[in-house]
Amino acid sequence: MKTSNFNDEYLLKLSQKDIILTNLNNWSLIEISGSDCQKYLQNQITINVNSLNENNHKICAHCNINGKVYSNLRIFKITNNNYMYLQRKSISDKQIKEFKKYSIFSDIKISYSNDIYLLGIFGAKTKIKLSNYFKKIPNKNFPLCKNNNSILLWFNSPFERFLLITKKNDIVLNDILTLKKETNDEKTWEALDIASKFPIIDKENSGKFFPQALNLENLFGLDLKKGCYYGQEMISKSHFKKLNKYKLHWLTGKFNAIVQIGTIIEIKNDITNWKKIGYVLSAVNICSKIIWIQAVLKINIKQDSIFRIESDKQNILTIQNEIFA
Repeated sequence: MKTSNFNDEYLLKLSQKDIILTNLNNWSLIEISGSDCQKYLQNQITINVNSLNENNHKICAHCNINGKVYSNLRIFKITNNNYMYLQRKSISDKQIKEFKKYSIFSDIKISYSNDIYLLGIFGAKTKIKLSNYFKKIPNKNFPLCKNNNSILLWFNSPFERFLLITKKNDIVLNDILTLKKETNDEKTWEALDIASKFPIIDKENSGKFFPQALNLENLFGLDLKKGCYYGQEMISKSHFKKLNKYKLHWLTGKFNAIVQIGTIIEIKNDITNWKKIGYVLSAVNICSKIIWIQAVLKINIKQDSIFRIESDKQNILTIQNEIFA
């Protein structure tokens, strides 16, 4: 079977399960509060904070002065003086430290939101099951809903799925955990992020790439028309002068071993020659024979090119062109 056919079938089977739960232990929830938090965020991240309301969530990036991404955030508004964002746990300490650098003269507080539980939920009967516990279920028009002590986020890719944020001892959470027909580790959720072309930035790849290299422009996580923010000058320069040399891709193929973040990807030049073309951001072994890799590769490569992991001379990788729908 071709890996592209396998990938489509794998996603289809996941979407048709009754309900699947995934614990998201590799993610952190960060809270920023205070009378200056909206203005402070506006000067730090790559989207227009004024576009956030209490019914949506957006992807954005926090960059260094050179316009390279420290971390990509999924941010949402709780009140005018309170925002929250999700990011990879491995980068959180570094990102928070950088975020706080210029906060000394601002009325803000940035901290981990402790005692919370992050749960990925998807499957054909998910909305029916969740409606027993929540008055409102988020959707395309209102991708964020608050229900008492819980927050539900809606995702549309690669199929409909939800992310629940709630207290660890919440009664509703305990009830939802008993619904599981199947529990997957969070690599399943990571695989869905790869299929969605949502960039997965851990500490190994922090500060290395422009937002444009990480698909953030296509995900509406980069506003080139907003006012100044940290790294904005270099990000705009890279856009208008085409300085960005990389693009995010979803690679698939056969590979049995675990692939490390930052591993070099090579492209086949001719019959015998290979050359370095990019780096691994994330890798998930879907089964014993198939691997999905999120990688940043140099731009202007052909879609039918052949790739491999630098250390593996036996198995090849190809670009997955179509996202399951």
